Amino acid sequence: MVKTSTLLNKALLCRLLATCLWLLTPVYLWGQTVYVTPAGAGQQTGADWANALPGSALQAQLASASAGTVFRLAGGLYKPTMTSDRSISFSIPSGVQVYGGYVGSGSTPDQRVDFATSDQPSSTTLSGDIDNDNQLDADNTNNVVRFSKVNEQTRLDGVVVAGGYANQPLANPELFNSFIGGGGIYNDAYRGTSSPTLENCSLSGNYSSGKGGGLFNDNRSGSANLKLLNTDFINNSAALGGAIYQYVSSPSGDFIPFFTNCRFVGNSAGSGGAVYTDVTIEFSGSPTLTSTYINCSFVGNTATSRGGAMYNDARGTTSLQTLSTLINCTLSDNTAPVGGAFLNTATPLFTRFVLVVSQVNLTNCILWNNGGTNAVVNETYSPPSGVTSGGQGRTVSTTSVLEAGVVLTSGSANQFITVSPFVSEGSLQLSPCSPAVNTGLNSAYTSANGPATDLAGNPRLFPAGGTIDAGAYELQQTSATPIAITQQPVSQSSVQAGATVVVTVGLSGPATSYAWYKDGVLVTGQESATLTLTNVQPIQSGSYQLVAVTPCNSVTSSGFSLVVTPMVSNPLVSSLTATILSLCAGSQTQLTAQASGGTATYTYSWYFTGDAILSNAVNNTIQLRANTAQVLSVSVVVTDATGATSSASLAITINSLPNASFTGLPASLCQEAAPVNLTASTPGGSFAGVGVEGSTFYPGRIQAGGPYTITYSVTSQGCSSTSTQSISVLSAPAAPSLVTLNGQLYAGNQSRAEVPQYSGTVTLVSSGCSGGTIS
Repeated sequence: MVKTSTLLNKALLCRLLATCLWLLTPVYLWGQTVYVTPAGAGQQTGADWANALPGSALQAQLASASAGTVFRLAGGLYKPTMTSDRSISFSIPSGVQVYGGYVGSGSTPDQRVDFATSDQPSSTTLSGDIDNDNQLDADNTNNVVRFSKVNEQTRLDGVVVAGGYANQPLANPELFNSFIGGGGIYNDAYRGTSSPTLENCSLSGNYSSGKGGGLFNDNRSGSANLKLLNTDFINNSAALGGAIYQYVSSPSGDFIPFFTNCRFVGNSAGSGGAVYTDVTIEFSGSPTLTSTYINCSFVGNTATSRGGAMYNDARGTTSLQTLSTLINCTLSDNTAPVGGAFLNTATPLFTRFVLVVSQVNLTNCILWNNGGTNAVVNETYSPPSGVTSGGQGRTVSTTSVLEAGVVLTSGSANQFITVSPFVSEGSLQLSPCSPAVNTGLNSAYTSANGPATDLAGNPRLFPAGGTIDAGAYELQQTSATPIAITQQPVSQSSVQAGATVVVTVGLSGPATSYAWYKDGVLVTGQESATLTLTNVQPIQSGSYQLVAVTPCNSVTSSGFSLVVTPMVSNPLVSSLTATILSLCAGSQTQLTAQASGGTATYTYSWYFTGDAILSNAVNNTIQLRANTAQVLSVSVVVTDATGATSSASLAITINSLPNASFTGLPASLCQEAAPVNLTASTPGGSFAGVGVEGSTFYPGRIQAGGPYTITYSVTSQGCSSTSTQSISVLSAPAAPSLVTLNGQLYAGNQSRAEVPQYSGTVTLVSSGCSGGTIS
């Protein structure tokens, strides 16, 4: 024991001496840039890379740095202490910025990891493994990095934070009861504001026996408004909040942490596998309590109890609402016995007229394989008798793609799916035929100030100006649509050697590739939905199938059996003709099959694809009529007396009839009425009828009477339609009639009428059109 103590005292003495030497160097001026490498260089003043500060002095220099100081860290491993003192952390003061990932030596020392495009972590690691055993255990530092009441200019950028082991309360003299948490990073805003920015960082393999294995965001009686950009939380663990624990208590300022392009992968906890947000507000105003996540992914996080990805807990003596807003986020393969993705719970702490709400808002998000009906759990507080307060967990979703069974409080324009929307099992990138492609809400993303790139660093909108995809990743190619077989090939055909065989499979759309197989062996040279074999020989007999492939799916046709018999001197040959190859809907055409060769007599079997009527089939002639626009494939198989067959086919185009309806013509008009304009549904036709000139009807040009017939005729794609309407033209009466109050009638054609009525009302009745006078 004496020997160990002596060695330890020597180590402490050396460390104190080194610290004093650094305090004597002129590198603590405000705004100074300090260059650091693991071993140091030159005079080790930190003035430049050639005289880089050694990593063993980084912790002391950071702790005493002034606002505006910038630290540049070369790739390598840095630890907060060379001793076994677990309470020592990399404490970053307010206004100080730390950047990692630099080369630090050679001809390009300022070259830095390209975090925008690289999917690799930084080359710079801040490690809590102070006992150098490469183990995550209780001999590691309690908190690798600490922030305490720092401003928004404070930054940690481009480093890996690993190996923190928080199992002791934070040593903070201001706190009566400190929490255990933040193995990787502890952000302390107690009775103040602490709003650092973390960018291009990775918090990996940190632990807490209490709260927040990766990061503890302590908002007790303060305002801890973190901003995290392009930062990953990987394989961190804790009792509560494997990656992050966020604690808010009154009196509290606004709580508005912001996460953009962050990944939460493989974190674990008892509750809140990735994130645990704990809000308790007692008698202290109405702060804003909103955590925002944009372009973030939560994958493979687990909780042994509740909330595989997120646990959101709100409590209050006054009415309040906490929000976790997720925009264009992807949550996949998160698990927990209760709430595979989300567990939202709220509890009132006062018995009268208090409503506490813990709510998750999802917009343009993807939830897949998080437990179906267990993926989202919203708990409602059940008050005892006489209590009028309530608590509600809520989940609201808009324009999101959700696994089947997800239970929402409310939502709109969501899709519920049973097939993975991703390109593969090991990737969250979208497949070209994913239902998440081009289904998001652009305005929600832009109004939240979403970044220009997705989680992979690719353009967030593809193509530019298009509709945003759901989820954290944007498909960087044109979307695709699955295909289906609309018409199988004919089942069989028997031909003689030397014939040409043409067989077509109907598909709902184009394929990326086509392949025909004969008895399971690829037929070379056949690269369309139509199999064409010329000068066939008996060796080509067999069963043929088409396999058509798109980025979304592949389809395989039924088999077409081909029998090729040896050539005979007089082979059976067939052909097919039609009187009209392009006709109008409702019209008909006659098809005639011709056969020669072989052995008479012949029989004819007719086949067609599409919606049509075949009639008047007389051996080799049929009538065909279709009432809807389409392209019909008609084929005939001719069989001779020996059973030999030959086939022929034609494509018949059916064009739709144009719409000949028109408007503007009333049922009747007075002869002196103004002309009326006629408007046709399909332009390009002509109006006809008395009183019509161009597209105007003139009632004054024709005699009163009728009804007159007005027609409109129009032709499109060779098809014509005509519609008719009738109108009557009314004449003006010679003069009106008078009726006295007692009902006596005076004819309108009398030149004079006296009314033997000296008081009361005289009613003028006019029928028909206007005209005539009264004195």
